[in-house]
Order: sequence, then C-alpha cells, then structure tokens
Amino acid sequence: MTFGQRLRELRKAKGITQRELAQKTGISFAYVSKLETGVMPPPRQKIILALAKVLGANNADTDELF
Repeated sequence: MTFGQRLRELRKAKGITQRELAQKTGISFAYVSKLETGVMPPPRQKIILALAKVLGANNADTDELF
C-alpha cells in the first residue's frame, strides 16, 4: 500500500473530505489530492504529523505513514 492509499483510507475512515483535511492541517487541497493520488512523494515529517493528528491516527498508523 502506498502512502497516498493509506492516507485516503484513514481520511475516509474519519469521514472527512480532502478539503476538510487540507483546511484542518493548513496545507492546500491540491497538495492533499496529489498526495493521495501518488503524484507527490510522501511529505516531510512535519506534514505527516499534522495529517496524523487531524486523522486521529494511532501510533501504528502514524508509524505506517512514515
């Protein structure tokens, strides 16, 4: 499973849209979309931690995103 696929899975499980995730993390909607589709490589640690916090990811999920 790719980073983008796992991100999408966690986001959908939380029941939020890409736009909501972008707004809550302070990153652009386009960037979230590109991460999920695999156009962009996995982001740096700061962004992953912000995404995990909003998605309510547990430690195992956060580790998997890294």
